[in-house]
Amino acid sequence: MTAIELLTLLNQQGITLSVDSGDLRISAPKGSLTEALRAGLVQHKAELIELLTNAAADAQPDLVSIPRDADLPLSFAQQRLWFLDQLDPNTSLYNIPTALRLTGPLNKDALQSALNSLAARHELLRASFATKNRLPTVRLATEISIPLLLHDVDTSGTDAEQSLKQQLTDLCNLPFNLETAPLLRAHCVKTGPQSHILLVVIHHIIADGDSLAILLQELAHFYARETGVDSGELPTPEVQYIDYASWQRDNLNSSILERQLDYWKAKLAGAPELLDIPADHARPAQPSNEGGWINTVAPPKLQQQLQALAAQQGTTLYMLMLAAFNVLLSKWTRQEDLLIGTPVAGRQHNETSEMLGLFINSLIIRSYVDNDKSFIDLLTQVGQNSLDALDYQALPFEKLVEELQTSRDASYAPLFQVLFNFQSREGELVPFVGLDVAPVVVETGTAKFDLSVMVEDRSDGLAIWFEYSKDLFDASTIERMAGHFETLLKGIVADPSLAVS
Repeated sequence: MTAIELLTLLNQQGITLSVDSGDLRISAPKGSLTEALRAGLVQHKAELIELLTNAAADAQPDLVSIPRDADLPLSFAQQRLWFLDQLDPNTSLYNIPTALRLTGPLNKDALQSALNSLAARHELLRASFATKNRLPTVRLATEISIPLLLHDVDTSGTDAEQSLKQQLTDLCNLPFNLETAPLLRAHCVKTGPQSHILLVVIHHIIADGDSLAILLQELAHFYARETGVDSGELPTPEVQYIDYASWQRDNLNSSILERQLDYWKAKLAGAPELLDIPADHARPAQPSNEGGWINTVAPPKLQQQLQALAAQQGTTLYMLMLAAFNVLLSKWTRQEDLLIGTPVAGRQHNETSEMLGLFINSLIIRSYVDNDKSFIDLLTQVGQNSLDALDYQALPFEKLVEELQTSRDASYAPLFQVLFNFQSREGELVPFVGLDVAPVVVETGTAKFDLSVMVEDRSDGLAIWFEYSKDLFDASTIERMAGHFETLLKGIVADPSLAVS
């Protein structure tokens, strides 16, 4: 793996690097810095320092704290979500849930106090979004309580598991009013004498996936403190998301971001507006956003073969899986020019590594699938496209949509309708003092895109999740697609030099 590819992989994990007095500094979410990444950092340290030093000419200004006056700015991503909420104020599409099963003597008073400590620490947990002169502005409450909402579930019946599953889904889909803080709910569902499920639901306008991980870690920290355990002190944030939003607004007129916009305009010139996957149902004029999930796991042997092939080709497993996904979509759609969205952490400042907020950005990977060329040729192209896109990731997706002035067809998402995501670490369980902790999968029953595929590189194989729009697809169709994907992966490792056809 080259130094640039290592930087790509680190970026996908939300790990940021900087150079301080000639030495490399690393800021990484807990559990994200694997032994393989550590080894790569040691191997490429000198190259990384040189790359980062050379990039200093294009360095962006540091984040600074701004006055907390009456009219506080939204980031571009927040403004788009506010606008979508104005169009459909009762949607739960942008609710983000996470859930843990807590087994043992849960101290609910301590958990309540821990939630309030979080609200005191993070401004966005005290934020609401008002309208002034038809434009949105942030309002910050000085203090606020996040109530711990208590629920019971009947576990005596034969359908207890399904009943619990449905209750969690219903709680996930309770809509938020953006004009009323807090935009976070904490549900404590009692499932037994010493068994509870902690379900945290937060609106996307104040958080992303990395934010949820930060929130749970800090919640466990404050819970430990409230139960009398010395858990140390968290460093006081010098800046908050409001400061980042202000920085983003101020810097979008800079020459750096103008160059970024020029790149994306050229890259997407003449691109097809719609990736048309053969559907079971006609596309409705107004999507219901109702969605379903199909999950499959590629076995460890196939996982190891794919990892070996990626290493052999000097690329990453993410790039290889994305190239394979391009083949799958090309065969299903019979299209060669494909636009696939992929998320990046968007936390390019060191100060944002432990900050709650909406940083995640969407990039578009445009690739051409030539059936006469080999999979290795396609992998090379997709790999280079991915690296190029990361070089131009500072431009907010919302600004790109605005500048390109794409057709406003409400029946499908602008620029891309299919999302591909890759995670190379298993979700780390947050330790709550005195409790056994286990993850709980919560299905929201919603889908933002026609199709979203998430690949997770785990110890038991490659977990592959297909989230699909029920407006378009039946579950059986997506199950068939998942089977085709595994067949493709097996064919690729058997002979990657074969023509795509």
